[in-house]
Amino acid sequence: MTQLTSQLRWGFIGAGQIARTMATDLALTESNRLVSVASRSYDTAAALARTFSASPKRSVGEILDDSNIDVVYIATPPATHADLAIAALRAGKHVLVEKPLATSVFDAERIAAAAAVSGMFCMEAMWTRFLPSIIGLIDDVRTNKLGDITSFIADFSYSVQPSTSHHLFQPDGGGVLLDRAVYGIAVSHALFGAPQSVTAKVRRNAAGVDVDVALLLTHKDVSSSITASAVVTGTNEAQIRGSLATVTLHEPFFGATRVTHRFASPQVLGLGASTSVAERFLDLPVLAKPKIQSSLSRAKGFAKAAARERNVSTSAGSGAGYSYQLNAVADAIEQGCSEDARWTLHDSVAVLRVIEQARSAS
Repeated sequence: MTQLTSQLRWGFIGAGQIARTMATDLALTESNRLVSVASRSYDTAAALARTFSASPKRSVGEILDDSNIDVVYIATPPATHADLAIAALRAGKHVLVEKPLATSVFDAERIAAAAAVSGMFCMEAMWTRFLPSIIGLIDDVRTNKLGDITSFIADFSYSVQPSTSHHLFQPDGGGVLLDRAVYGIAVSHALFGAPQSVTAKVRRNAAGVDVDVALLLTHKDVSSSITASAVVTGTNEAQIRGSLATVTLHEPFFGATRVTHRFASPQVLGLGASTSVAERFLDLPVLAKPKIQSSLSRAKGFAKAAARERNVSTSAGSGAGYSYQLNAVADAIEQGCSEDARWTLHDSVAVLRVIEQARSAS
């Protein structure tokens, strides 16, 4: 086991775009420092390492054998996550695994078992869970500020050009369930826990990769509607609806810095119609229109007054938003914890279980 210094020394396995983004945010934190990078391509590892004054390694083994590395970040294709995470844990390294933690419940449980034996810190890089916007939403629900919750809706849908080289379109470990829907499922899990049932509609491409999905997760008194796609572009927002207020996380919800709270208003409810309902009556005869238009105008005014947009832009130096989870890792390790209670390996396994249910239900 390595001995910790004043800064956590990170070794990256993988040097793609997500690793570069993570390295950029890592450099903005005070408790962390990138020291080494390994990749399938030495030249790619060297390029990333050079940018951040780190040293490139020629193999994963060199990363795992290096006593100057405290934490290993795994940013390789999802199908490789389990074996690399287990190897790093057995080498006495703390581990942060890019989402998804693994491609199956079985492999995720293998990682959890290895982490328990090692006593090292291990977490899936579910960075969304540590953002101020998500923490605020969870707090609003837990403190009943939104009243009785009826539903949660989340969408992650951007149309992209299919690529045989990108992990999203790989038959082994690809698909929007693991790459995109995982965010909405994770937030739903953080809010309500595991669902009682999972209904799914999954569209696959010719290679059998899921490219468009719609999930309905039912809980005791709440439903979660999760959509994700690589073939269409959607709202990419999330919304939670309560009897006292509805909260919208604006695009992209999984990295939201804009949040709107729309509060229930007695005046709006007293009109007996929402704006959209009122608009349907504008086809009435001309003599009736002025009264309806007046009500519609008042409805829009009340709705606007009831809406409060709260900017929760990340504080200075937070970069792309990954610094929150990076600081959480550093804090947990400094405190001698093997997990962060906000996102445990148990949570990651539960999310993968929902994904497997969705696969089998479709």
